Amino acid sequence: MHAEQAYLFRHALLRDAAYEMQLPGDRAKLHELAFFLIEEAFGGRAPEPPPLDDINAPALEPHTSDAVAADLAMHAGLASSAGSLEAQRRDYLRRAAEYAQRKHQTTHALALWSTLADASQGIAKGEALRRAAHVAYHSGMSRLADTLLQQAVACLEQSGGRAFLAVALNHLSIVTRERGDIAKSEVMLGQAMAMMRELKLDRYLPAALVSLANLYRFTGRGHLSEATLRQALDLLRNTDNQRLYGIALGNLASTYITSGRAEQAESLLQESYQVSLAAGNPGSAAIALGNIALCHEKLARWDKAEETYHRTLTLAREIGDRRTEGVNLGNMAQISLRTGRTVQALHLLEQAVAIHQDCGNRRFEAIHLCDTALCHLRLGAISLARACWRKGIMILHELKDVQEAASFTETMQIECKAAGVLPLDDGAGSEQEPGAPATG
Repeated sequence: MHAEQAYLFRHALLRDAAYEMQLPGDRAKLHELAFFLIEEAFGGRAPEPPPLDDINAPALEPHTSDAVAADLAMHAGLASSAGSLEAQRRDYLRRAAEYAQRKHQTTHALALWSTLADASQGIAKGEALRRAAHVAYHSGMSRLADTLLQQAVACLEQSGGRAFLAVALNHLSIVTRERGDIAKSEVMLGQAMAMMRELKLDRYLPAALVSLANLYRFTGRGHLSEATLRQALDLLRNTDNQRLYGIALGNLASTYITSGRAEQAESLLQESYQVSLAAGNPGSAAIALGNIALCHEKLARWDKAEETYHRTLTLAREIGDRRTEGVNLGNMAQISLRTGRTVQALHLLEQAVAIHQDCGNRRFEAIHLCDTALCHLRLGAISLARACWRKGIMILHELKDVQEAASFTETMQIECKAAGVLPLDDGAGSEQEPGAPATG
């Protein structure tokens, strides 16, 4: 151990020992003093955040103390007048959670929203749980997101927060669809939309329409998906919700890609990318960028596609978006396949499948398992090809993703014939047309 490291280690031990030697009452007074000194040093008491239990509350306005809000919440909780500072503790927990989320500190944001949920009651507790779930989902933790959303729904049902319940049900329907229960997802989404219309939640209806459009597209109802997205965009043009507008643009472009209109999709995706960046939504920007790469690929611009995929992966990793990372690793493997680099494609697909399994993203797990089967087939590993194929195609059928399953089946039959082997699983083979568009 270097001398400097040893000093730092001993210093930390001394600090902790000195802290523990203080009487509990003295420690509490020091925490209280630290709370007020930090507040004063960072611009004084921050304004009270908009209430979490008001469905029409405005967005939180940033404050100079946001960067140290987590410390302020900690000191408030340990102060000698902790009871009188409990409201301040919750306020700073809220500010700290939103600040960490803005900075893409996903682990910290998730912990802070969860802590705020524990410190809250009723509708506010349910909404804090929903926001924790939002962070978990976009960090690739769909299983945890599912658990948190189930808790949020139960809490909101019990507390009578029907407006917030409608929003939470929409989010839960997305996770439920991604985890494979399409029928339950569609019922849940129908309930959410009915409540939104009943309660005149015009602000939230476009998000539910985007969710419905994705469900239509993944179940082979492309014309309904496109019509629903146009309806959402018509509603969003008259609002200031640029984040969702960028997402909806990108999802409409995905319907174009799926139906073979890559050139039309490309211009929409460029707009989605720019709108998402301007709205402070790098996650949607990364999805749009990945789909731009997919358009390049569909139009046989191999070098440009590969370069754009690398840019997408860099952005996804910077913000901790493992779902987008997995999708683009798998799609990038298609370029390696087309350019004769089958071993490299297999390596990329193995990484992608591992991420999808970890995130609970079953649709792309299935797509990239089928692609993995194609790699093994080309490398002559027929038993491995068959194992990956059976698992991938089974998931696609479970998800009722008719379009992807049919496209994969046709391609795999062609590949098997070219390889001089019997069709895998008596002809129920597949490999989608290279690359699947991601959605927000």
